[in-house]
Amino acid sequence: MPTKMELFNQLKIDIASGRGLEDPVHLVNHAQERKRRKENPEGSTRAVLNCYSPEAYSAFSVQKDRYFSVVVDVRIAIDFMVRALAQVDDETLRKWLADGHEPAEEGIPAWLR
Repeated sequence: MPTKMELFNQLKIDIASGRGLEDPVHLVNHAQERKRRKENPEGSTRAVLNCYSPEAYSAFSVQKDRYFSVVVDVRIAIDFMVRALAQVDDETLRKWLADGHEPAEEGIPAWLR
């Protein structure tokens, strides 16, 4: 993902060359967007997750369905999932990355298979 400065420089090049001057551009400041989602002023209740591969989608769905079938009340199941995610601290996530826990070509980390 480009930084603001990288994007600015690319836009300068495009404008100077006359390319795509009328093309629409959608700029998203990810830090502001994360803050807005956290504060949730719109009261949104729906989250969309792109799993990037059919295998990752299936693995995610299996776990989501497991929570929903055991807990039954979706509101409580979602609370439990959020609590489970929150238990893994940033340092542990960084350690997993350093230990080579990267998605396999089919999109599922080896340790999740």
